[in-house]
Amino acid sequence: HCVLGLLALVFVAQDANALLSAITDIDSGTNEVAENSPAGKAVKIRAEATANSAVTYSLDDDADGRFTVDSSSGEVFTTGVELDSETSATQVITVRASSFDINSPRMRTFTITIVDENDVAPVITPGQVFNVVESATDGTSLGVVQATDGDISAAFGEVKNWRIDAGNDADIFEIVGGTGELRVKKDLNPGEVTVTYTLTLGTSDGSNDALPQTVKINVGDVNDVAPVI
Repeated sequence: HCVLGLLALVFVAQDANALLSAITDIDSGTNEVAENSPAGKAVKIRAEATANSAVTYSLDDDADGRFTVDSSSGEVFTTGVELDSETSATQVITVRASSFDINSPRMRTFTITIVDENDVAPVITPGQVFNVVESATDGTSLGVVQATDGDISAAFGEVKNWRIDAGNDADIFEIVGGTGELRVKKDLNPGEVTVTYTLTLGTSDGSNDALPQTVKINVGDVNDVAPVI
């Protein structure tokens, strides 16, 4: 009886020292994944908890079905449900580790960064109007054409590659490709006839083209014609 009692005490002591541990992340990488990732993309989270019995993993919070966890390895993957950094730059999940130990289960929350990609096309602001006098010379600035880009990354949201697609048959105007600045290219001489030009402009962010948009340029008259008696 003494031997059995001693064995029981040893077993209890060993079992108490082998309770289900807290969950750790044994993947040293940053917890992140690119937006628009397909199903099965690893997010650099591998949950691990140690115990005296087998440990299984599940998700208490899967970010509305966006993530899943391998029940044996604890590695977290995407499910293919939409990930959009412009809508939400981070997602939160809760991993559950379960075993037969008396302190099971254990939970841990992880924040996953959704990495921006260049997936949003720029939009040229409609209805823009510029004014210039007919005496303006070569190089005169009319202003900068405005456009926006919905990508949250500054690198991807940079609107560049401006161009004039139509309306500039006489090659009177030019646009600076990197900035969208409109300039007079040739000295204006409307001959008191053409007072408004309509240019069709295009641009891109390096990967996505904006829909074409028109701008108007009003050429103002100056008192440069002498009266005739």
